[in-house]
Amino acid sequence: MDRAPTDAMDGLVKQIQEVVTARTSDMEKSQTARNNTVRNEMLFFIIAVTGISLFLAIIFISQIIKPINTLKNKLADIAENDGDLAQKIDINSKDETGELADYVNKFIYNLRTIMLEINKGASVVSETAQQLNSSSQQTTGIAMTTASNMSQVSASVDQSLLVFRIYLISLRIQLL
Repeated sequence: MDRAPTDAMDGLVKQIQEVVTARTSDMEKSQTARNNTVRNEMLFFIIAVTGISLFLAIIFISQIIKPINTLKNKLADIAENDGDLAQKIDINSKDETGELADYVNKFIYNLRTIMLEINKGASVVSETAQQLNSSSQQTTGIAMTTASNMSQVSASVDQSLLVFRIYLISLRIQLL
């Protein structure tokens, strides 16, 4: 039996297998390279989206925190400067922080109004106290003058009684 056609066939099959193996290996390498490229692109995309998200979050948070810090600093300034109620908090945002600043400003205005009314009332009380003090001093002066006059009248009456007694005694002596 002639082995030559079979050997040729085996050689051809072997060459086809080598070509298929080489092609398969090239395809696997190509697929691995594509997978690595896709993975790298996805990783870059995820990192880019995360970076942009962090950047936007920082901007968003700073937009929230800035008015809150302004409000906190202004309230601390008012508290540390002996409660200066003439100050106003200027926050021009239309969110909850702006509303909070508006309500704090209204509260400060109401406190200032109350304090002014208390000050006016204290002035009236002070004036009234001064008038009462003046009246009291005048009354004390009049009372002292009256007491002095009464003392003089009492001394005069005592003196008159003494003179009258002496007169009665002298009359009695004459009658005897």
